[in-house]
Amino acid sequence: MKKTMHLLCLLAILAVGTSVTFAQESKESRKTAALSQGGEVKIDSFKGSITVTTWDRQEVEIYAKIESDGQSADEKKLVQDTEVNIETSANSIRIKSNYDKIQGRNNTSGDSDENSYNLPLIHYTLKVPRTARLTIDDHKSKISVSDLQAELQIDTHKGSVSVVRQNGAVNLDTHKGDARVEFLSFNKESNFETHKGEIEIVMPGRAGFELDSDMGKGANLDSTYDISGLTRKQDKRELQHRGSINGGGHVLHMSSHKGQIRLRQS
Repeated sequence: MKKTMHLLCLLAILAVGTSVTFAQESKESRKTAALSQGGEVKIDSFKGSITVTTWDRQEVEIYAKIESDGQSADEKKLVQDTEVNIETSANSIRIKSNYDKIQGRNNTSGDSDENSYNLPLIHYTLKVPRTARLTIDDHKSKISVSDLQAELQIDTHKGSVSVVRQNGAVNLDTHKGDARVEFLSFNKESNFETHKGEIEIVMPGRAGFELDSDMGKGANLDSTYDISGLTRKQDKRELQHRGSINGGGHVLHMSSHKGQIRLRQS
C-alpha cells in the first residue's frame, strides 16, 4: 500500500513539473538599430503584445519574447520554430512575426487558422524616437503606445489598443477589437473605423476640429460634445454628422458598422 501511494505521489509531482515546463517554454531576442529623423517603424504581428514607448535617441531598441501558448509536449518545438524577422535601413525598421516553419510542418494547406497549429505568443517591447512614424499590422495582440509625436497607423482584427499622449495623426482600423486613443494635441487629420468593435477617442481640452462621422446600421455614437446642431443625414442604413466643433480645425473621421464609438473631451 505504501509503495502504491509513493508511486501515485511521484506521478503527480512529475505531472505538475511537466505542465510548468510546457507553460514556461520561451526564447528572447534583442536588437538596437539607428533610424533617421522621421523614419518609419513597422510591426507585423499575430498575437501576444506590443508595447511602444518613446525617447530622444535616433535609434530603436527592440526586445521580443516568444513563449508557448499551450500545454502540449510539442510546445518547445513550436517556440523554436517561431522567429522574429528584423530588417533595418537608414529610413525604416521592419519587424515581423514569422510562423512559416510551423505552418509548413503542421498545415500544408497554408490555412492561417491558428487553432490548427497552436501558434506561440510574441511579446514586443520597443523604444522608438518620438518623431518616428509607427505602423502596426496585427491580428489579436494587446497594443500600447505612448508619447508619440508622429503618425500612428494601427490595423488590428481582435486586438486591444491603448494610445496615450498622442501628438500626431492617427489612422486606426479594428474589426472586433477595442481601442482607446487619447490625444495630447489634435494637429493632423485622423481616421477611426470599426466594424463590431468599440473605440473611445479623447480630444484635448478646447481643441477645435471638423467632425465627419458615419454610423452604419447597428452602430452607435456616444459624444460628450453637443452635436445635435451639426448637419446630418439619417435613414434606415446610416446616420451622418458633419460640422465644426469649437470653431473647427483638422478633420476627425469616424465610421462604424455594428460597433460603438465614444467621443470624449479631456
